[in-house]
Amino acid sequence: MDRTQQLLAAVLLGVIILWICEPVPIPVGGLLGVAGVVILGVAPAGEVLAPFGSTTIFTFIGAFILAQAMLKHGIAQRLAFAVLSIPGVAGSTYRVIVAFGFITCLLSAFVSNTATVALLMPTALGILAVIAQLMQDRGVVRADFDPLRLRVGAALMLMLAYGASVGGLLTPVGSPPNLIGRGLIEEATGVRISFAQWTAVAAPLCLAMFVVLALIMFLLNKPEVRQIEGVEEYIRGQRSAQGRMSRAEVNTLVAFGFTVSLWLLPAVVSLIAGTDAGLYLFLDDRLDDGIVAVLGASLLFILPTNWKERRATLTWSDAA
Repeated sequence: MDRTQQLLAAVLLGVIILWICEPVPIPVGGLLGVAGVVILGVAPAGEVLAPFGSTTIFTFIGAFILAQAMLKHGIAQRLAFAVLSIPGVAGSTYRVIVAFGFITCLLSAFVSNTATVALLMPTALGILAVIAQLMQDRGVVRADFDPLRLRVGAALMLMLAYGASVGGLLTPVGSPPNLIGRGLIEEATGVRISFAQWTAVAAPLCLAMFVVLALIMFLLNKPEVRQIEGVEEYIRGQRSAQGRMSRAEVNTLVAFGFTVSLWLLPAVVSLIAGTDAGLYLFLDDRLDDGIVAVLGASLLFILPTNWKERRATLTWSDAA
């Protein structure tokens, strides 16, 4: 048997062991087997994933599973309160609205736009309630007013909606049309567009769109008050209630960081060693975006939250 046959036999044996012993869910064992074939260089990703349609399908699978873990374990709320607790942010309605837009953009670059807004909406409404109470105490509004009818409320809610659309363009996995469009471009031109290349092109566009969005938002919905009090205490209380990061949250961040790092690794190597370097060509060939996404998602079924009970960060019912 030549080396390629030996590697393929080893992957097949490994998958059979995973299926029989079930240390991970059976579908995850199959996904790991497909990823192993590409990572070990048995065959290129395009050939290996051809029966599934394209590598885009695997990118969808991995990215959606990672996003589900972030939703389930509350990573979005923790990130939101971390940004809002930066000194000086919570003291101004303008800075709070811009901060919420930034958080939404960042999250929607990796999680679906709808899910991002749904996650951050309760936090935004809680802060809006604090602002509304402050305005009522100052006599700026009537006692029977509706907080959602305020200009500051409109600006905050619309910033969530539009911010998610802006951030969804930043990465290939930010929105399903990105992956579909990238696949069509690659099919038509024969040129592969990496995760880092897409992000590098989209980042200036997203930044310009966000600046214009903020300016228009404040022109159309100028907040009734500029300086606010009480929001910092509210955020401090919410962060205290969250407590320390749970094992599941840490595991999710590890899997997410692992995935993004591998997505960007070929681009980093190309900047240091050049696109003709052997290491870059090796990584570019093996680290297909779909394969990396599946590998990162698989970590969620391996990293435990309770080792004695053999409970992993995510279950297959969560992922399905």
